[in-house]
Amino acid sequence: MAEIDVFYEATPNPQSMKFMVSKTIAEESMHFATAQECGRSPLAKKIFSFPWAKEVYIGTKFITVTKQEWVSWDV
Repeated sequence: MAEIDVFYEATPNPQSMKFMVSKTIAEESMHFATAQECGRSPLAKKIFSFPWAKEVYIGTKFITVTKQEWVSWDV
């Protein structure tokens, strides 16, 4: 399996963090506002398994995760 490097950066929204990856992870961009919407994305399902995950946006080479307000990114 090919190695994938992941880098993160802050976004203008302090509740969201962008994770850039070194390989293409999706053929198209997808936004999931709830866990119930992520039926076609195993990655989004996995991220929503964390109780702090609020929204997930998957691009072709990045993922943006929005967290619940009650948790800090420092965790």
